[in-house]
Amino acid sequence: MLTFVPFHALGEADTYEFDPVQGSFTANNTFAKNLNSLVSSLSSLTPKVYGFYSLTSGNSSGEPAYAIALCKREVKRHDCLRCIQTAARNITELYPGKKEDIVWYTHCMFRYSNRVIYGKKETDPTQGFIASEKISADRVEFQRLLRGLFDRLKGIAAAGGSNRKYAQGNGSASTGYRRFYGMAQCTPDLSEQDFNDCLDFGFQSMSICCDDVVGLRWFCPSCN
Repeated sequence: MLTFVPFHALGEADTYEFDPVQGSFTANNTFAKNLNSLVSSLSSLTPKVYGFYSLTSGNSSGEPAYAIALCKREVKRHDCLRCIQTAARNITELYPGKKEDIVWYTHCMFRYSNRVIYGKKETDPTQGFIASEKISADRVEFQRLLRGLFDRLKGIAAAGGSNRKYAQGNGSASTGYRRFYGMAQCTPDLSEQDFNDCLDFGFQSMSICCDDVVGLRWFCPSCN
């Protein structure tokens, strides 16, 4: 997650949601049963150290349900699993009848599909939470400093292993600017190249919409 302070506009309550993505199914078909079984199975999972989960319910001949879940690094493992369980219940109960959907909370992300999503880079849909403060100094210098921090974090996170691809840190300050702080994360099932491509897409999207704001969180299914 790329986060730049100060961050006055964004609270920490787990309230972020994204509307359903696409697809629908008949209420009692096989996919619905597999999805319900997958969500129910979350209550029996053992919390994982790295906060990443990949799940499947059903067999290939019966339209299985696939899911991926990921927590922010600083979230404790039991809190992580509770967040994922809540997200999964809410997204399937509040938006029933979908074959593909995703929800982001402050501490976790949960997504499901009727197709294989593990190891596949996904950059759609996107979601952003933008702080209210705008820069008051030179925008070119702002972008230079931002890009310098971003490139460093991207390189560190992309080189992470199959359990975690994450980096956080701060960048240089200059006249008219406070120090930058940020973090970058993606689902660790991605290759290093896919992770680089995903974050490059994110940074380009942020530059188009929000190159004059001090605080921002940006999400897509594969990276933050």
